[in-house]
Amino acid sequence: MIAIRAAAVEEAPTLARLHREAFPGFFLTSLGEGFLGQLYRGFSASPEAICLVACSEGSIVGVVAGPVRPREFFRHLLLTRGAAFLLAAVPGLLRHPWRVARRLLAAPFYRGEAPRRESAALVSTVCVAPSARGSGVAARMLEQFCSAASKRGAKCVYLTTDRDENERVNAFYARAGFELDEQIRRDGGRVMNRYIKDLESHGRQ
Repeated sequence: MIAIRAAAVEEAPTLARLHREAFPGFFLTSLGEGFLGQLYRGFSASPEAICLVACSEGSIVGVVAGPVRPREFFRHLLLTRGAAFLLAAVPGLLRHPWRVARRLLAAPFYRGEAPRRESAALVSTVCVAPSARGSGVAARMLEQFCSAASKRGAKCVYLTTDRDENERVNAFYARAGFELDEQIRRDGGRVMNRYIKDLESHGRQ
């Protein structure tokens, strides 16, 4: 039996470990659990964000998180936790100084490739522990995220994921009711798919 609830601020280190295990080799993971912990602490503490966890037998096996108002959330996070993020990123800077420094400089301007739509909430991350994969928990967490975002005034929810060599994840979002909105090419040639789910039409179904 898996239950889904709001994350507590003090659970941020556990969520950081779950993220590291779910996404080895990704940029945020390379910054370390300290950096990830600051990010999840921001998600779980902010009224501008949603952070939900899935629990099974007392253990957290999944998390979905993201801001309801991305611009306000990331601006506030930079102003209130900028120094903590920078300190937590030091190990990553020492390992990969040029790569990490360039991405950190761009971070204050990151909005998740936001669509030109009003009241769009962003799904920043969906993580599921290996033990819970295939259980349907990711779909349930995403559905509850959308419901919570709608209650907070969001008219749609968007997210981005890699276009290439990522068929399973792209198919998952399509099954969850997200529609492909645009393909975005980042520096270095990486192409991202941006998906959007209309919460108003979803609520009428």
